[in-house]
Amino acid sequence: MGWYYSLNATRTEVINELTSSASMEGKDGGKVERKTLAKSFKGRYSGTLYAVHEDTFFKADGSVEKARRWIGVYLFKFRKDDGWGYKPMEEGMGPFSYSCPLKYLGMVPEVAHQAWRDGVIHYHARRKLGFRGTTGFKLTRCPKCKKTYISYGLEPILQDEGESPFPGTKAIGLCPQCGGRCYSPAALVGEKSGE
Repeated sequence: MGWYYSLNATRTEVINELTSSASMEGKDGGKVERKTLAKSFKGRYSGTLYAVHEDTFFKADGSVEKARRWIGVYLFKFRKDDGWGYKPMEEGMGPFSYSCPLKYLGMVPEVAHQAWRDGVIHYHARRKLGFRGTTGFKLTRCPKCKKTYISYGLEPILQDEGESPFPGTKAIGLCPQCGGRCYSPAALVGEKSGE
């Protein structure tokens, strides 16, 4: 998908247009209603809008056929001659933008792109711990419970004894791949873990 520009529109107007409720009629007499459950813009002049949308599909008789929740990712930029532009994407496309609020992952239980969700968890863990690079980080998926854990491949951090190297976190087990101690992403980013 390409970029779409709105001449003479403010960024707020474009965001409101993308996140306002909408209804579309189908050829078979049914319709689709979209509402936005949550939205968050990250950035200044350029940035990313994250939104949790819910599409409800109705049959011609008015009964609900199905509902679908999804995470919309809209890249924004401003051009002097064109105004505000956005590039629409969704989670399933695996966008290279990971600052999506963590709570949005819980609002959309259907996973469309696991690698993207892992990137979002990784992004927030790095920010919480004050790391800006990726050295030593590794995401580990437990084959038993299917949770994603963050492990660290650095020697000083993989201690067998003593307290957690990160305040406020506790080891929840060994990494099934490297044997290093794993920390719950929820604990790293300050949310309750679902144990």
